Amino acid sequence: MKCTFIGVGDAFDEHKTNTSVLVESGNLAVLLDCGFTVPSSLFRTTPLAADIDLVLISHFHGDHFFGIPYLLGRLTSADRTKTLAFAGPEGVEDKVLAAIDLAYPSLMEKMDFTLEFIELSPDSPVLFNRMEISSASVSHSGNAIATKLECDGLSLYYSGDGVPGDNASELARGCDLMIHESWGIEEGSASHFSARQCLQFATVCECSRVALVHVYRKLRQNIENDFNAGRFAEEGLEVLLPSEGDVIHVRKDDY
Repeated sequence: MKCTFIGVGDAFDEHKTNTSVLVESGNLAVLLDCGFTVPSSLFRTTPLAADIDLVLISHFHGDHFFGIPYLLGRLTSADRTKTLAFAGPEGVEDKVLAAIDLAYPSLMEKMDFTLEFIELSPDSPVLFNRMEISSASVSHSGNAIATKLECDGLSLYYSGDGVPGDNASELARGCDLMIHESWGIEEGSASHFSARQCLQFATVCECSRVALVHVYRKLRQNIENDFNAGRFAEEGLEVLLPSEGDVIHVRKDDY
């Protein structure tokens, strides 16, 4: 299982694409979040863009799902015929269809492929193809969720945005790779984690590798400086600060 970082930025970073990750396991391709600025970077970054099987939406803020109309328009113009699935919190079908209708009211009529919708609810894992997807609520906005993907004996925890609760801690426990939003450096907020909190969370959850994303644009240079200076070094924990286009394998020795 490998992760290509399509974007690592926050909602309004003019230099960084919104946070989004393409997860591949064999011939299965899953896109984690698809915000305003994601599709153009997606199609620039990977030849697999047109073959995505599933788009997983962590919550319904624009920087996490407003890129869907662009994505579908591009796939339509590429003559896609394969069904595309969407998974997300309660209401995912209504939200996606509303975004499409607002952006391109006639797009659905032009598509030669169908859309499938999967609602994710905490403590109720679903099986998509051979990948098991589990979720847990986080404190951010509405019914925002964190998710765990398990496939081929490997596990990936993706935070979306938000402060994890007890259920999220259990969801993340022992995962091979954690990808977590880190809005601040030392201190977070009621709806966002900090880099330092991410490292503590990963340690508590017994995750040995954590990738920090969705860094607040005004703090990104500071976090990069701290990272390069080794200030995020933790015993038994590999800390990663990916850039757009970086590829990270879920298991370190799986290259």
